Amino acid sequence: MPFKKGERRADADNVVNFTKVDVSPSFTSCINLPVQEKDACFREEIHKRIATSLQQYNFTTATNLNEEVVIKLLINKKGKFLVEKIIASKTIDSQLPALDSIIKLTIAKLPTVQPAMKRGVPVTTQYQLPITIKTP
Repeated sequence: MPFKKGERRADADNVVNFTKVDVSPSFTSCINLPVQEKDACFREEIHKRIATSLQQYNFTTATNLNEEVVIKLLINKKGKFLVEKIIASKTIDSQLPALDSIIKLTIAKLPTVQPAMKRGVPVTTQYQLPITIKTP
């Protein structure tokens, strides 16, 4: 079936490689920065917010821990954070069984951000956030 004039082009324009965004997601405090600085500002702001939230909990463990946990986040095209996956060692899972729930609650409390943009269109992006869990 032949395309009507303009249909083929519209369909082709919908196929966009979203693996690299033009503008990173942005917290309110980062919005007015130049595009090149927004990514760094976003990373600093999310790390600070997560660290501050997790430090409110008094984690106690049977042995000292110094391990990395990786949080895979989605930031949807409306700027809402969603936990895609939490990757932790068996040691973390056994000594801090509530950590997953605490991380999910912490992420749920993050404010809505300006979503990433590709070709002027808001897009869903994935962000990988490593955090170090240290206990004395």
